[in-house]
Amino acid sequence: MIRQIYQLTKPRQIEVCHAETELTEDEVLVRPEYMAICAADRRYYNFERPIEIMRKKIPMSLIHEASGSIYYDFKGDYKAGDAVVLVPTIPIAPDTNSGIKENYRRDSKFCSSSNDGFMQSIIPMRRDRLIKIDVGNLRVAVLCELLSVAVNAVESLPDNIADKSIFGIWGDGAVGFVVALTLRFKFPNAKIYIFGHSETKLLYFSFIENAQKLSNTAELTECIDCIFECVGGNAVGDIVDEMINMIKPQGIINLLGVSEYKQNLNTRMILEKGLMVRGHSRSSRDDFMEAARMIEETKWVRDALLSIISEEITITSHENIHGAFERDTYNDFKTILKWSI
Repeated sequence: MIRQIYQLTKPRQIEVCHAETELTEDEVLVRPEYMAICAADRRYYNFERPIEIMRKKIPMSLIHEASGSIYYDFKGDYKAGDAVVLVPTIPIAPDTNSGIKENYRRDSKFCSSSNDGFMQSIIPMRRDRLIKIDVGNLRVAVLCELLSVAVNAVESLPDNIADKSIFGIWGDGAVGFVVALTLRFKFPNAKIYIFGHSETKLLYFSFIENAQKLSNTAELTECIDCIFECVGGNAVGDIVDEMINMIKPQGIINLLGVSEYKQNLNTRMILEKGLMVRGHSRSSRDDFMEAARMIEETKWVRDALLSIISEEITITSHENIHGAFERDTYNDFKTILKWSI
């Protein structure tokens, strides 16, 4: 079978290439149904990463958030039409009991970064990179990857974090949203503060009944036990300094935002307060399984995720892809693509 792969070759230029599909016994053919654009995909599309990095990566198919249906499995573990979410993290070597999660291992590949992404007509996927999901709506399933990133961060918290803890989230975008959602799911009675610049976006955090939604951190009158930075960009250093000032001694600062440049941090106050600073990136198969469980079993989680779909765009040709990336620039939250090529 010949499949089409839609690859980024130059700034804002997508070309179609063709590849012969040769399945191994460990692979299943999957038809993508829905995809979601991530800020990382947009940076690649616009060549906003350093040129020496881009030269190493292109040509490359974009998108690492996708749901789809089984097209063919010669082993019969999956039935044709089964709904699945696609796991973009690909560990290459078997785990040697290192204790390092697959999304942090240096030998792992990642779709739309070090491996072709999901903009393909049919994708041969390792069967351990698929998660069956029963929601009857692949629109919400496409947000499983985004939710799994929050699950990865929240589930790494120490055991002594509990409902009595006070959480703070810097960032009112999609990552801040799913972190807040996951915290509410895991710690239903905890107090959660959201800090962001957009009053409109902050209204979407309606599932946090007892949170104060603030645009100005100076309004806060109590210290925070555990903070999640979900902003990224060039101002991360200043944002973390603000967090250091507001967090309780021996608190935890969790970094999820991505910056292309080195940042200055106030290490003196990190030491004086005895703070723990942890980085979180991407997610593992186990995180996907927990995210899928949250989506399948909890209606308010599904409804919350559907609320941050800013726009759905049907893709019938590779020319449509350009319009989708352009429109994504102006959307508050997630742009999803109905893959109809």
